[in-house]
Amino acid sequence: LQELRRVENELGVTQELVTTLEDQIAERSREIETTSEQLARAQDELAVKRQLLARRLRSIYTLGRYGNFQILLMADSFAEILGRYKYLRLVAEQDRRLFDRIERLETMIRRNRTALEDARSGLAEAREERVEQVQSLSATERERARALTQVKSQRSEQLEAAEALEAETR
Repeated sequence: LQELRRVENELGVTQELVTTLEDQIAERSREIETTSEQLARAQDELAVKRQLLARRLRSIYTLGRYGNFQILLMADSFAEILGRYKYLRLVAEQDRRLFDRIERLETMIRRNRTALEDARSGLAEAREERVEQVQSLSATERERARALTQVKSQRSEQLEAAEALEAETR
């Protein structure tokens, strides 16, 4: 009877562990899905930004024979120099923001890839652990059935012995 209680306790613990592992598997799956979506969006944006940077670099190369200083000197008036300076500064700031965004996207993509690999690894481990625990659960259920059969058999024997003893005392 004690063994039956021990087996039932072990069965409950194993069932709780399987439930916990299933929750972990679901969480990892959601994490993989979210990270994959973020990764795809970041890769798409990076492709667009790289195309934009490539066009900008082609433009710089094509117009490269005129340096910034020469563009300023080609102005006809001081007001035009100020306007050109302001334009050159805005273009330079926009180029810097574009380059910075590309760097941030590349960093984000590296982090997302690492997180995705970790999540996939964790998912595989949780699935393996779940399979092991389900097998353990099945073994424990068989042990419980065996222990229950044994307890019933012992009880039956004890009842027969009690009936035989009662019959002798009559």
